[in-house]
Amino acid sequence: MKKYFVFAAILVCFAVLLCFFFFLYTEQKSLSVVIIGAGPSGLATAIEAKNQGAKVTIIEKHKNYSRNQVLFIDDASIKLLDKWKVVCPQMTVEEVSRDEKIGVVLIKNLEEALEYRTKLMGIKKVQGEFVDFQKG
Repeated sequence: MKKYFVFAAILVCFAVLLCFFFFLYTEQKSLSVVIIGAGPSGLATAIEAKNQGAKVTIIEKHKNYSRNQVLFIDDASIKLLDKWKVVCPQMTVEEVSRDEKIGVVLIKNLEEALEYRTKLMGIKKVQGEFVDFQKG
């Protein structure tokens, strides 16, 4: 009789652990993320969060992209853009060694390419702005 009680207790513990891990798994799947800013970093973060299963919303204050500064992109970032299926025809990519590339692109062109990918992925973007809390 004692053997059966120990076996039943072990089964109950296993069932509780299984339910706990199932709860963690389902909670992780329903994670919501809000990203402030739709620059290259914010858009890249949104894409990766969505790829990890999160529901993503981006808040951006600007309507259009207008930054004309040149951005140099290293090999690791080029590989991430490929992984995320981001296509930026305006980006020039050169091979600097046998297994390393470097890219050059205007920030606004990269932002537009990243934003296009986020739209295809169903990532929500809203226009908004943080208003500082002032003491009255």
